[in-house]
Amino acid sequence: MSTSVAFLSGKGGSGKTTLALSVADLLCRCGAKTLLVDCDLSTNGATYFYESQINEWNKSHAVSVSSFSGILCGTTWADKPMPLEVNPQMDFIPSVSEISSEWMTEAAVRASGDTESRLGEFLFWAKCNTDYDVILFDCQAGYSEFLPLLLPGMDVDLFVLEADSISASAMRSLHLKIGGDFGRAKLYQVFNKTTPEEFDIYSKIVGTFFTNIGTLLFDWKIRQAFSRSQIPDLENNSANYGAGLCDICKIIFSDQKIQKSLSNFADELHFRKLQEKRSKIEVELNFSTRKRERLIWANSLFEFLLFAFMVVCFFVAIFPLSMNQFPEQKESNYIFISLIGALTSFLIITVARSRSMSSEERRKRLESERQLKELNKELAGLENKLKEI
Repeated sequence: MSTSVAFLSGKGGSGKTTLALSVADLLCRCGAKTLLVDCDLSTNGATYFYESQINEWNKSHAVSVSSFSGILCGTTWADKPMPLEVNPQMDFIPSVSEISSEWMTEAAVRASGDTESRLGEFLFWAKCNTDYDVILFDCQAGYSEFLPLLLPGMDVDLFVLEADSISASAMRSLHLKIGGDFGRAKLYQVFNKTTPEEFDIYSKIVGTFFTNIGTLLFDWKIRQAFSRSQIPDLENNSANYGAGLCDICKIIFSDQKIQKSLSNFADELHFRKLQEKRSKIEVELNFSTRKRERLIWANSLFEFLLFAFMVVCFFVAIFPLSMNQFPEQKESNYIFISLIGALTSFLIITVARSRSMSSEERRKRLESERQLKELNKELAGLENKLKEI
């Protein structure tokens, strides 16, 4: 039996669809055969991401790709749908079979009285299909008429909300409407798109209406990818987001195979993150070394000039005495000033040599060298672990 997860939110804009798409992508990377279903008949959010592939399917097949609206309205065989194959590890059932006025009108048609039986047939087909390890349902934001029919068949209900009072109020309203339809599903929540300040606060919250299992930072690269109908890059551009998803999925999915794959993926992300940190420290150390070399060169030149000045002052001061000439009062002042100049130059040279690098700079350099040593040690351990996979 596969694990079914419903993605829910009290209001639009919480990042629910992005989260569902990202989780599907992550599970595919981890080798889990995944079916993603777009249940959003209002905005068709996830469907837009695969619009070009849907159109290609429709052109090359006699029958259009199966859709969620078709299942509800009876135009798609609920017990034997034809999902879109996104890749070998993932199938997708869009909200509508085509992004056009004709199919959008179909999605707006009220489902008949057979909706419950058709949706039940579809859920039975999906959960008993041995091809799928996981089935993800990206539901419409807020309440929709089919939710009371869909939720009893879920294993996990994941509520996505933002860290604000409006999201909390919308979630409370949704909970009041569907609170009796959860069945035996595990109920979790995730705070999404938090600022660093909010992350420090909300990551410590155990839960509000449901158990809190994750807090995800806002990442403008994810928003940029979403605006371009692209799945966020969980390995490179948004590795922190990918690591956060790994932690969430480890709680949601208990299958040992998925758990192991998630741990391996998290280790790879951590390895890449440590490499980036090491590179940053190495750049800082190289910059510090070059700065120190320039400082030493400048000090050496400065010391040479001061030393030359000191020699001249000393020579001017002792030359009259070496000639057994006793200077007058005015010349004595001149000799005294020359000696003071020579002594001052000597003191400056001595201080410059002792303070070629400030104590704070030396402390930072030593700390960076210590961190680099620890990072190399941790990276070596992770590298050996990844080689064993």
